[in-house]
Amino acid sequence: MTLRNCDTRKSTKQTWAKVRHILGRDSSRVHEHGGIDAHKVNNHYAVISTDNNYTEPRANLTAHDSRDLVTEMEILHMLDILKTSAAGLYAIPAWYL
Repeated sequence: MTLRNCDTRKSTKQTWAKVRHILGRDSSRVHEHGGIDAHKVNNHYAVISTDNNYTEPRANLTAHDSRDLVTEMEILHMLDILKTSAAGLYAIPAWYL
C-alpha cells in the first residue's frame, strides 16, 4: 500500500482516506468508551458549568464610569483649534465652521 497513485490536486479527500486506511484509522469506526461519547461529555460539562443562581455583582461606587462624556467647552476648544483648511471626519467644509 502506497500513496504513489494518489493525486492530491484532483482529490485530497481520497488521499486522506487512503492515509487513514494505511494507518488503520478508518473513519467508519465510532470511538466510544464505556457508553461515553462526545455528546454525553459536552452535556455533562454544560450542566456542571452552569450556575442557575448566578447574579451579576453590583458595580463599585469607586469604579470609573465607562461612559466618557465630552463637555460643551471641550467641543468648543476642539473647534477653535481646527486649521482653516480642515474638513474633518464628516467632510464639513472649513468655511461652515
